[in-house]
Amino acid sequence: MGKNFDGLEKRKYVRLAKPILVNFRILNKKSKEVIINWRDGLSKDISKGGLRIEIYDPNPKFKKIISDPDNVLELNIPLYFQRKATLKGEVEYVHVTGESVWNRKAWDAKEKAETLEIGIAFKRSDNEIDSLITAFITDNLGKK
Repeated sequence: MGKNFDGLEKRKYVRLAKPILVNFRILNKKSKEVIINWRDGLSKDISKGGLRIEIYDPNPKFKKIISDPDNVLELNIPLYFQRKATLKGEVEYVHVTGESVWNRKAWDAKEKAETLEIGIAFKRSDNEIDSLITAFITDNLGKK
């Protein structure tokens, strides 16, 4: 934390630190040409405004491709809900488009492997998707 951290969240949206296996691909914004086809990433946190994912063994050109402002990400995100009445889980899949706003190399000590973390801002989605993500975060806050 920085010297001036006062304990208050400064982000626009509440973030939930929860690992979720996310499926994504990278497309050219204008032509919709697939630059990198479907692959998996592990979310580190999610909010109504975006998420942070981590990928393993990225293509050497991946960092340049992901940083290109002419490219967008299509993401499929499974959101797991616990239904209190039946104690059964329920999955809602959210399909959303986003843009990489930052990326950095990281190290996974458990796997002993270099990874790439990517901060993704969702392009404005519809109210139903916003509501699902908000409900998922609310449903999972305080759970381990």
